[in-house]
Parts: sequence; C-alpha cells; structure tokens
Amino acid sequence: MLKKLFRAAFTLAGGIVGYGAFLLTKYVLTVSNIAVFDQLTKLQHFLIAAAFVLIFVLIFFKATPTLNRHSKKVTRNI
Repeated sequence: MLKKLFRAAFTLAGGIVGYGAFLLTKYVLTVSNIAVFDQLTKLQHFLIAAAFVLIFVLIFFKATPTLNRHSKKVTRNI
C-alpha cells in the first residue's frame, strides 16, 4: 500500500516537473526572440504541454522502483 502511494506521489511530482519544463522552455524561447510559440494555436500549446507532462510522468513512474530500492538501502545503512 505504501509503495503504491509513494509511486503515485512520485508520478504526480513528475507531471508537475514536466509542466514546469514546458513553461521554462516557453520562457527561454520567448526571451531568446525565437517566435515559435507565437505562431501556435491554443490547442497546439495544450498538446505540447501534455507531451511534456506525459514524458516526465513516464520517466518518474519508471524511476520509482529504483529510487525506492536506493532509499531502503540508505535507511538500512543509517
């Protein structure tokens, strides 16, 4: 039960990080005067943001067991 809760929380954090990465990319392109996002519609903005979120959710979801193993190892060593 605790493993599932930890995995869900870590996956949710991945989604938040993914959306943050999208906003950071959008900001950097805007500051650099690269007008990529000015030509896109709201639907395209949403789809790009959803792709960022999905990629990071999958990365964090797959990384959870490894992180869980390492955290158990650290707690045993302490």
